[in-house]
Amino acid sequence: MYRIVLAEDEADVRSIIKRRINESETDFYVVGEAEDGFQALALVEELKPDILLTDICMPGLNGLELIRRIMETDSGIQTVIISGHDEFSYAKEAMQMGVRDYLLKPFLPRELFQVLERIKAGLEKQRQMAQNIKELNQDIEASRRYAKEKLLKELLEGKPCTDEVKERGMRAGINMNASWYAVGIVRFRNGGKRASVEHGVLEELLRISTENYFSGEVQSAGVGYRNEESVLLFCTQEKSEGQFAANIEKVLEKINDSMEKYYSIEIKCTLGRSCRYIGEIAQSFAEAEKAWKSVLNQNEIVIRYKENEEKKEEYVLRRPEELEKELLLNIQMDKKNSAVENIDSILEYYASFFARYTEFVSVSLITLVLQISDITTKAGGSLKAWEDESIIDFLKKQFMFGSLSDARAVLEEYVIKCSAQFAQINEKQSDKLVGNIKLLIEQNLGNEEFGLEMVASQLHFSANYIRQIFKQKTGESFTDYLFRQRMELAEKMLDNPSYQIQEVAWKTGYSDQRYFSRCFKKYKNCTPTEYRMKRE
Repeated sequence: MYRIVLAEDEADVRSIIKRRINESETDFYVVGEAEDGFQALALVEELKPDILLTDICMPGLNGLELIRRIMETDSGIQTVIISGHDEFSYAKEAMQMGVRDYLLKPFLPRELFQVLERIKAGLEKQRQMAQNIKELNQDIEASRRYAKEKLLKELLEGKPCTDEVKERGMRAGINMNASWYAVGIVRFRNGGKRASVEHGVLEELLRISTENYFSGEVQSAGVGYRNEESVLLFCTQEKSEGQFAANIEKVLEKINDSMEKYYSIEIKCTLGRSCRYIGEIAQSFAEAEKAWKSVLNQNEIVIRYKENEEKKEEYVLRRPEELEKELLLNIQMDKKNSAVENIDSILEYYASFFARYTEFVSVSLITLVLQISDITTKAGGSLKAWEDESIIDFLKKQFMFGSLSDARAVLEEYVIKCSAQFAQINEKQSDKLVGNIKLLIEQNLGNEEFGLEMVASQLHFSANYIRQIFKQKTGESFTDYLFRQRMELAEKMLDNPSYQIQEVAWKTGYSDQRYFSRCFKKYKNCTPTEYRMKRE
């Protein structure tokens, strides 16, 4: 729809023209009407129409003066003169000011619409040209941005910074001769968790923020990275490395405040160490990645790569097996809170050396996931690791760029799920399991080697789990129950004079008769011989 302001001092003429335009089935509409030049000028400034239809002779401000003033501020509006004077001087002056057409009163409706259609054709050409120019500029900008990102990725991957690379960088708008450079990896979070906003949207938010904040002391160039992450190259002409780092941190805090306020998204950024030469940014990038991987309990917006991570201290690479055993047991016993605490302890153990031994830690964490899955499926559960989407995603990412913080979120959720499933399994199987334990005890009372480990191996549960589930269901420890059953059998056999005391000891799992006598006395407060004498 093309919007028209109509300026005409004769009310009847103004009314007829307005009605003919607005009631026609065309793309034109009168949005404002004025009876003098000053009123028309105000309407044009307010309504920003596409077309001005104006009489020449009006009170206050005539049509030609009105057009002259409008052209001083807005050369895009199309103007048509309406006049009762068929004088060449008016037409000439109007054309010199850029008036598109001239209607001589009285004019027919078809003449009016012929003029308007010619103006419409011209406006459409202008709009198409403007659109073409806009698209061309967008293509140029997109090409420039693509060239910048492509070059940055090459440098981050360690491509040598040749003269040709420097030339490409300067054409793409990258400062190739700064005093200092540093690389930061930015991750977006929402409520402490990874933001679920599309990566392209996040990049655009970050681009807007960096354009608003990075200037003067620090410039930045961004490149798309993995999902929910971006890489920023910071550079400065500052002489002081410390001041450079402080400026980066200050600006990132401002960006975080804005994104948190307007988008409910917070940012976390790990920074590699600063370097003097743009060809060295691959090392800064690698350090930023290491810093990400070792993040566990960092509340800061900016997390710096620490030089002391590069000390030559050697670690004995071993998994925290006792903590892992405790974790598996707590999952089997449906102790969710304790299992989550175990995860935290395991990750804190790995945090001490993860930055240097990322592959070992990643393998260990993946192995732990598979162990949890294994005990769950063996017990009859359905939470197979390879069928859980969050676990599959975790396993895929852990080697490449997973951090300990990411591992914590996924593992805590998984152990809670598995613990809940064991609650159902235990409810169904615990009575049967305890019955099987008692049956094995009954069958092995004379086996001196018999104990908790043998039960665990035969029933395919861990010894700790057997111990705890037995105590939970019977109120008596496995050892106490085994001891009591042996002593009750000994008591029955001693009631039968045909059994010698040595034979009773063997039948109840004691090869040493003296040790058997001490155990029996502890149980009955008398020796086997004294017990028999009392029964006679």
